[in-house]
Amino acid sequence: MYSVKRTVFLLLWTVSQLVTVSAFDGRCPYQCQKQYSVRESYHVKCGWWGWRRCKRYRVAYKYQMDTCYRCCRGWNGTVETGCEDINECDSGNAECDHICHNTPGSYSCDCRKGYYLQPDGKQCRDINECIIANGGCEHVCTNVHGNVVCSCRKGYVLNKDKKTCADVNECDDGKGGCLHICINTKGSYICECQSGYFLETDKRTCKDINECQLAHGGCQHICENTVGSFNCKCRPGYSLLENGSCLDVNECNDNNGNCSQICENIPGTKTCRCLSGYHLMPDMTSCKDINECEVNNGGCTHNCVNTDGSFSCACRPGYQLHADGSQCKDTDECLHNNGNCMQTCTNIPGSYTCTCRTGYALTEDGHTCADKDECSERNGGCEHMCTNKDGSYSCSCRQGYATMADGKSCTDVNECAFKNGGCSHNCFNVLGSYKCSCRPGFYLQEDKKTCSDTNECLISNGGCDHICHNTMGGVVCSCREGFSLTDDERSCVDNNECQDEDIPCSHNCINTLGSYKCSCNHGYVLKADKYSCEDENECTSNNGNCSHTCVNKEGSYTCTCYAGFVLKYDQRTCTDENECEKHLDRCDQLCINTIGSYVCGCELGYILLPDSRTCKRKNTCASGNGGCDHNCVYENGTSYCLCRSGYVLQRDGKTCLDLDECRLSNGMCSDICINFEGSYHCQCKRGYFLQHDKLTCQDDNECMIGNGGCQHLCVNEPGSFHCECRPGYSLLNNGKLCQDVNECEKNKAGCSQLCQNTLGSYVCGCQLGYSLQPDGHTCIDNNECQVDNGGCQHGCQNLPGGFACFCYSGFTAKPEGKLCEDINECKTSNGGCSQICQNTEGSFYCSCKPGYHLSFDRKTCEDINECWLTQHCDQICENTKGHFYCSCRSGYKLLDDGRSCADINECEHQNGGCSQLCHNLIGTHFCSCQNGYHLQTDMKTCEDVNECLMNNGGCSQLCYNQPGSFVCSCVHGFQLSKDSASCEDVDECKVNNGGCNKMCRNTYGSYSCNCPSKHQLGIDESTCWPYWCMIDRNLTDCMPCNHGEYQPDPGADNQFYQCTNGLMYLLMCPPGTIWDQRVWKCGDIMKIELEMLNGTEPVNMTLVNVDDLCVDNFTGECVICLPDKYYEYTGDPRKFYQCVHDNLVLRECPDGTIWNKDISTCIHEVLPAPAQFRPVSLTEMCFYPNMTKCYQCEPGFYEDDDSCRRFYTCANGGLVSMSCPDGTRWNQTQTRCDNGVMC
Repeated sequence: MYSVKRTVFLLLWTVSQLVTVSAFDGRCPYQCQKQYSVRESYHVKCGWWGWRRCKRYRVAYKYQMDTCYRCCRGWNGTVETGCEDINECDSGNAECDHICHNTPGSYSCDCRKGYYLQPDGKQCRDINECIIANGGCEHVCTNVHGNVVCSCRKGYVLNKDKKTCADVNECDDGKGGCLHICINTKGSYICECQSGYFLETDKRTCKDINECQLAHGGCQHICENTVGSFNCKCRPGYSLLENGSCLDVNECNDNNGNCSQICENIPGTKTCRCLSGYHLMPDMTSCKDINECEVNNGGCTHNCVNTDGSFSCACRPGYQLHADGSQCKDTDECLHNNGNCMQTCTNIPGSYTCTCRTGYALTEDGHTCADKDECSERNGGCEHMCTNKDGSYSCSCRQGYATMADGKSCTDVNECAFKNGGCSHNCFNVLGSYKCSCRPGFYLQEDKKTCSDTNECLISNGGCDHICHNTMGGVVCSCREGFSLTDDERSCVDNNECQDEDIPCSHNCINTLGSYKCSCNHGYVLKADKYSCEDENECTSNNGNCSHTCVNKEGSYTCTCYAGFVLKYDQRTCTDENECEKHLDRCDQLCINTIGSYVCGCELGYILLPDSRTCKRKNTCASGNGGCDHNCVYENGTSYCLCRSGYVLQRDGKTCLDLDECRLSNGMCSDICINFEGSYHCQCKRGYFLQHDKLTCQDDNECMIGNGGCQHLCVNEPGSFHCECRPGYSLLNNGKLCQDVNECEKNKAGCSQLCQNTLGSYVCGCQLGYSLQPDGHTCIDNNECQVDNGGCQHGCQNLPGGFACFCYSGFTAKPEGKLCEDINECKTSNGGCSQICQNTEGSFYCSCKPGYHLSFDRKTCEDINECWLTQHCDQICENTKGHFYCSCRSGYKLLDDGRSCADINECEHQNGGCSQLCHNLIGTHFCSCQNGYHLQTDMKTCEDVNECLMNNGGCSQLCYNQPGSFVCSCVHGFQLSKDSASCEDVDECKVNNGGCNKMCRNTYGSYSCNCPSKHQLGIDESTCWPYWCMIDRNLTDCMPCNHGEYQPDPGADNQFYQCTNGLMYLLMCPPGTIWDQRVWKCGDIMKIELEMLNGTEPVNMTLVNVDDLCVDNFTGECVICLPDKYYEYTGDPRKFYQCVHDNLVLRECPDGTIWNKDISTCIHEVLPAPAQFRPVSLTEMCFYPNMTKCYQCEPGFYEDDDSCRRFYTCANGGLVSMSCPDGTRWNQTQTRCDNGVMC
């Protein structure tokens, strides 16, 4: 079977042929039968017994073939109304790949630029422009659909004309990766190095040349390589000359070589000597005078003062020198100006002391007396303020307190007892002050005493839904028109006008907030009066959505279709009737359905006759391409074959063979011509490339790309190239890489001693002890003794290629052979010294240990009685053999110098035992405490003062004691004021409307989201939804309610909503009953209210699955919850359930609190439970600081039998009294302060 698609193509081709030869009006003839009538005679038997034949006449209908006309294929319409050409390009019936051109009764195809049309006249194939002149590209041509893309070889970039290529200067981009110098070349680049560097094998990196490795860089002493160069240096004691040699420096010419007396220069250094009467110190530069005072203290009683060449005697403070110049006697300081003492002066041997009268204390200068500040110790015993006086002190109290009879204690003054403290309404006395407050509906003015009326209407509209009227101490609410005030005298509910009998709506009445509106049944529309309804002509709007014809009816309409179409199941859309499937056609072979009609077609090998139904065979080209290899052409009833370009037709008139273009003038190619099937192309020999004409070959300069792969130089040649190397290099066998020529292999390159090959060159060097001459090849011997004395400490003797060191008389050479060391005379019998023998350069001397002095023989040591000499010790001196030691009186300590005495600062050792502040005094110390602490009876330990125990620390809500201080805090819903003590309400509604999507109402310490009438608050307690909506579990949408569902009316107990067909309708309970949402029924008012009051469930309560209504993790099922009741949540101590609109809502307590199911509130969790505790009675408890005896308690918390707010904690073995914040009480079981329970 032939495909329908192929048959359709034949049909279209046949019709197009007819159109070209038939009339221009689009009509095509076909053979048809026409009916006509004739009068004809016939015979019948007649007469008696039928022996006669009688002639009769009748009208007969006959048919004859005739020529009829109809619209040709490619035309639309009828012969009677006229035929109109079908634009196949617009109707989508054309099969062109690219461009479609409409023609009368048919169409033709064309291709976009860069494509050519295939023999089928429809498909387009891409033209490979790169075959012709390389597509205009200078380097590389890449064919793409409908165009070409030019690109360049490596090292080139495409110009703006997108055809030609320009060289890329790689040196412009980061020097092409070269470390030093980048030189651009055609299509590539090369790197070079600066002086002092050589190029690494990666041809980019430069590495420093170490000149010091070659003949020591020409330096005599030290060669130091640097990046790109090198430096010569000399050893210490020498200076550098311009030729790199080193010259000895005469150190004695500069500041006498730092010698204190005599300087003697030697090669590379110097030596110091002393004048007679001095000896050289260990630093080998300084000379020290011989101290005569070291021998018998120079004969002085106290102190001996040495001078250059002499000495003198002096006395310790408090003594004066006798006339003999060596003895000392005591001086009475009190005889002169009372020893500068302010009050009493007492002389002692060698010194004196100052003292003060009772009531005064000696100051740090040891002379002045100052009044003693009694207030500095324990505040003078004053409870509040202590004022020091000259020789005495007095106590006073802070404002709001009065002094008691003992003159030290203070008692609170009750200001409210006198004229109510000046307060307009309420006066509350507090410690040291008082506070005023106002009755509800009033607020306290800035004077903190006067009360003024609060305009509640300014805050959340006074809680009124609509209109708020302020009154003295309160508000009065009213509603807008169309609303009524509820029993709470705050909320407004909508009046349902649709319940009135006189509503003029002809069909339906819909209640709205504050009003109502009328609506009509389906198929009707509301008139201009907004009350009456009339029939809606649906056909006037979008033809009633009918495909063809719309017929309006009362309250409805119907759709009908044109001839040749049938109505679909939606009764709106018309679809074509397929005559071919229902066999309504008269086609000879094939039937093809069209929109509203049909056409006939023929099988392969047949064509359709003019009657548009009968088929006959077609021309030979239509079968097997007429036997042609390529193209078959049918013209005027005959056919012939043609070949495609690049082929020639053979003698048989059918076969096509390839045309070898290369046999004709080499195909115009300048070099190589390669023939291939249907075409040919030109190629070039190696070393040449094809030019843009795709015919001519040009020499390819290989050196332009990557330097031809040459390491050094690339030389281009016709059709080829070769590589060369720079001087000092030779070419390898691969003809591209260069290797260094080792010049040293041939006669050491003329070097007299050493030859070192380098990249591209070489350098000469010398052996150790020789230096290279300016000719760069000859080596001569170095006289090492001329430079730094050859490193010899004493004498140096030059030798060929080396040298030798020798020592002066009295010295011996060290093993390394250059340094000399002195002969140590002290190693033999200690040099004859009785104690210490000190060796020196070329000599030695004797000395004594501390506490001894050298006798006149300069060898023997004798003990020194230090206590006879100057006053070495501040207080007590005791001489020992070769030494002495000092000690101090009680209350002092000996300093590190072993002589001076200083007061013992007890505060420096463990802070004097003080827990906080320690104050040192001469001979004693005392402890004190920081602010917020008080001193205990041991006069050392400081204990925190719990400010929260007194007047709650001044905090209006929560007080938290801290070490040495306290902080005020507020409960949830409040924030701390600027005074850091008072708490003020947080208006949550000011920030993002409190999260409410409708109305936010701020309350004292909290807030709530409110909804307008006929709305309900969602599970999130922030979103308001209409009551006709069913709120889904995810709170993401307001969905139509479920049919048969009920919802209560928040405005009236006797009304409820019923869901019917997805909409909520307001209904009313019978008189004497109210709506019970728990069972979705109206019931007795008293019975339902009693059940709600007692918290009991109705007998016919319904158990609902958890997933349908509530979240419950403790029973698996739950009943409909009671309004405003709370239920425990076991998963988290901070969470609980609240019943809101018959749904369990999961809530969470504020930070720092947990849920208490017994009292249904959040309580503070302020203290953790102790590991263990021991209950104690009040007789065991003691209170600081008035306690005299306290039992040792165990760590934990203890309750107070007399107060529900007080409790005790164990600190340092003692019980400390603490108090819970106002509004809370101590819970000994949980060891914490609980909220919500008053004492």
